[in-house]
Amino acid sequence: DIDHKHNHHNDVDHDLIHHNDDIDHKHQHHDDDNHHHNQHIFDIDHEHHQFLHKYNFHHNQHNYNIDHKHHQHHNDVDHDLIHHNDDIDHKHQHHDDDNQHHNQHIFDIDHEHHQHLHKYNFHHNQHNYNIDHKHHQHHNDVDH
Repeated sequence: DIDHKHNHHNDVDHDLIHHNDDIDHKHQHHDDDNHHHNQHIFDIDHEHHQFLHKYNFHHNQHNYNIDHKHHQHHNDVDHDLIHHNDDIDHKHQHHDDDNQHHNQHIFDIDHEHHQHLHKYNFHHNQHNYNIDHKHHQHHNDVDH
C-alpha cells in the first residue's frame, strides 16, 4: 500500500515536472512573442519617426519657401512703390514748375496791365485837366 502511494506520488511528481516544463515552454513562447511584438512596435515607431522627420523637413522647407517668396514679393512691391512715389514726386515737381511759370506769366501780364492802366489814367487825367484849364481860361476870358 505504501509502495503504491509512493508510486502514485512519483507519478504525480512526474506529471508536475511535465506540467512545469509545459508552463516554462509556454512562458518561453510568450516571451518570444513579446519580444517580436516589441521589435515590431519599435520598427513601426522608428519608421513613423523617420516619416515625421522627413515630413517636417519638407513642411518647414515649404514654409520657408513661402515666407521667402512672400518677403521677396513685399520687397518687390516696396521697390515698385518707391519707384512709383519717385515718379509721382517727379510729376509733382514738374507740375510745381509749370505752376511757377504760369504764375510768373500771370504776374507779368498783371504788371503790364497795371502799367498800361496807370499810363492811360495819367494821360486821361492830363487830358481832362487840359480841357478844364482851357474851359476856365475861356470863362475867365469871357468874364473879362
